[in-house]
Amino acid sequence: MYNPKDTTVSNQSYAILNAIRNESDLFRTSTPLVETADDAKAFGEFVTGSGRYKELFWGILVNRIGMTLATGREFKNKLSQFRRGKLQMGDVIQTVWTGLVSPEGWTSDVAHPGDVYKTNKPDARVSMVAVNSKLYYEVTKNDTELSYAFVSENGMYDLISKITERLITSEQVDDYNMMKWVMAKNLLANPDAVVGLGEQLTDQATADRLTKTMKQVVNDYPFMKTQYNEAHVPSPCPSEEIVFISTSKSRAALDVYALSKAFNLTYEQFLGQEVQIDSFGFDEFSLARLYEVLDKNVELGLIQPYTPFTDEELAYLDQITGAVIDKDWFMSWDRVYEMNSIYDPLHLNTNNFLVIHRIYSYNPFANMTYFTEAAKPTISLNKSTLTKTVGQNETLTATVTPAGATVEWSSSDTTVATVTSAGKVTAVAAGTATITAKVITLAGTATAKCTVTVESE
Repeated sequence: MYNPKDTTVSNQSYAILNAIRNESDLFRTSTPLVETADDAKAFGEFVTGSGRYKELFWGILVNRIGMTLATGREFKNKLSQFRRGKLQMGDVIQTVWTGLVSPEGWTSDVAHPGDVYKTNKPDARVSMVAVNSKLYYEVTKNDTELSYAFVSENGMYDLISKITERLITSEQVDDYNMMKWVMAKNLLANPDAVVGLGEQLTDQATADRLTKTMKQVVNDYPFMKTQYNEAHVPSPCPSEEIVFISTSKSRAALDVYALSKAFNLTYEQFLGQEVQIDSFGFDEFSLARLYEVLDKNVELGLIQPYTPFTDEELAYLDQITGAVIDKDWFMSWDRVYEMNSIYDPLHLNTNNFLVIHRIYSYNPFANMTYFTEAAKPTISLNKSTLTKTVGQNETLTATVTPAGATVEWSSSDTTVATVTSAGKVTAVAAGTATITAKVITLAGTATAKCTVTVESE
């Protein structure tokens, strides 16, 4: 039985206890309004007198009060502003893009009015994603910890903090890593979305060049450009909806006033449209947490088995200095976000749960551009044209950067000319074919072509 001799509870704790009291008819009719330490003592005696009362108390504390009284001490997901809210119905989100309608020539010639019933369907594309993450977090609190909440200064507030800090911080860390994972997989799979600077961000000169490069991209975003989104569709992004994601490294090197000018914003406006993260890569701790979350969702069949990052990929992610993003690029929704608790009378514990079902994805029709210290690859051939007779061969030489990058060779028409993985071209039959040499690195793709004319003997 709860029976302290001295009780000192702060006004903050009074407010919390009264809020809990007002949530339950039982507490409201059985306990006094908490205005003094004695009132708090009476409240504590009633709550701890029965397991049923404890379960009711914990339920209100966690479900109704704890969610709104989380302290500022827990980790905050810096990318949480991109979350889209709660998905009220269903488990699938769909994004629709509709292209422009083709113009037609108008005439007043009533004798030839044209076919007013013909169909003219614009290009329309749909992207659909289902809930792909279902997790829960659990923390156990015992009756002793509950009794202390009624006898110490700010005890009730500290009790809530311990619950919410453990649950919400754990969830926020994993949410942050998952949103970074979405960006990482996107940029690794779409090297054309990455602008390579070819130099490390080490001094003011390189910082100025990065700012200038970003300004050009920002100036392009409001127009009907196709190169800034994965689907390569005309997709404008108004200036006021552009967000700059900076890293700890780039934020330290870049002049914020210069950046605000690059974004055509005032200093204050820019700060409102900037999100700072540590990096686009993952340290050992973050990677372990990320894989733990992914493994859980693979086991549930919510996502396909994933490929862990290679050391080369992780090193490359650390070279990403920032990103310009349409604020609607992330398609991350909550389907379920609930705190619950259950009392364990056998062990005199209360288990508190945070259950979260989410969708992690992105809009392939929205603009996203990354900037990296790595250089885009280049490739050139020693010859741009070749003329051969049937049966002859010649080996083309490719010069690439970075040195040692793998070159992929292909022929547009193997019935005319073939090419080996070493660049050896063989004339097969009369005609014309194009030999393409392609180099692909994490920082992008480059191609070079040679036109081969084959003559009959």
